[in-house]
Amino acid sequence: MPSQWLDPGYLAGLFLIWVRVGGLFMLAPPFSSRLIPAAVKAFLSLVIALIIFTTMGAKPVSMPLALYALTVLQQVTVGFALGLLGLIFRSEEHTSELQSH
Repeated sequence: MPSQWLDPGYLAGLFLIWVRVGGLFMLAPPFSSRLIPAAVKAFLSLVIALIIFTTMGAKPVSMPLALYALTVLQQVTVGFALGLLGLIFRSEEHTSELQSH
């Protein structure tokens, strides 16, 4: 990991990715299961965020704090929406399995 990634601008970008992936993990099956501890979900989402961050060409984030806060809220919302879609598709799949028996 290059030392430039420890710059606050890069860490802010990593955090944006992490909150999106974390929001996804909160709702998407199988990660939404209560059998998986929250610490494990947080660690897995951080690992995935690091992989995305390093492979997609990391760039520093520079914006006013209020705009950054809104961007964090946006990323959490997108993560929740993606997780909710996964949950909807999983429930539809489960419903069709029940109807076929």
